[in-house]
Amino acid sequence: TMPDVYSQHWNAAKYAFVKSPKGFAFSYTPWLNKLVDDIHLLYASGYWKFGNEDLNALSASLRYFSLGQVSLFNENTDYIMGVFPNEFAFDIAYSRKLTETFSGAITLRYIRADYSAGSDDITPGNAFAADIAGYNETYLYMGRSEALLGLGFSISNIGTKISYDGNNTSMFLPTNLRLGASLAYPLSDKNTLSISFDVNKLLVPTPQLPKEEETSEEAQKRIDDYYNISSIAGIFKSFGDAPGGFKEEMQEVM
Repeated sequence: TMPDVYSQHWNAAKYAFVKSPKGFAFSYTPWLNKLVDDIHLLYASGYWKFGNEDLNALSASLRYFSLGQVSLFNENTDYIMGVFPNEFAFDIAYSRKLTETFSGAITLRYIRADYSAGSDDITPGNAFAADIAGYNETYLYMGRSEALLGLGFSISNIGTKISYDGNNTSMFLPTNLRLGASLAYPLSDKNTLSISFDVNKLLVPTPQLPKEEETSEEAQKRIDDYYNISSIAGIFKSFGDAPGGFKEEMQEVM
């Protein structure tokens, strides 16, 4: 998509090409509101351009996802208490126009997910991550009109693992590689036709499951080895560890 105030979520490098020197946006999205009335997503983002010729931009965003109230009952189906599981992420980014047509950005993120539900066995998960992004914007003639072509990439959620059991075990963050393109063609002074296309590859190793021909000890060792993979090593491993080989790797591209 073209640069706008919501670019923090997809590609913060786009802020270097936003026309307005600053902006702020807030959104509220009910979730499954025909089934429940207390699950929702809150999102706020903003940016500020500064420096000579507005080459630099600082931006930030806040995401809060509430799963609503979850009622807890004991084995006798007696009501115990209500808990409110939630997910939270705050990030800040710096982007800069490096050439007339290309910009880059780095985003730092704090993530917290609390599904503890009053249990001592489950603890809130905390993680830190970073995004690396780039965006290129060029104009080209199509017939008598000048269209805008945007090309971008981002690698998001490069960071620590997250644990929900006091660091006894940890899981990978959903690191993603995104590639995208968009074309905006002016139909008139007030109307523009935009076409966008993007692909996404999850950069996380394939989870390990027991195999029929192995013992339980062998399966457990393979699973333990999987959880011991570092988050950075997991990014590179994710390109060639699918059981179905290269064909399955391509099927993971969305």
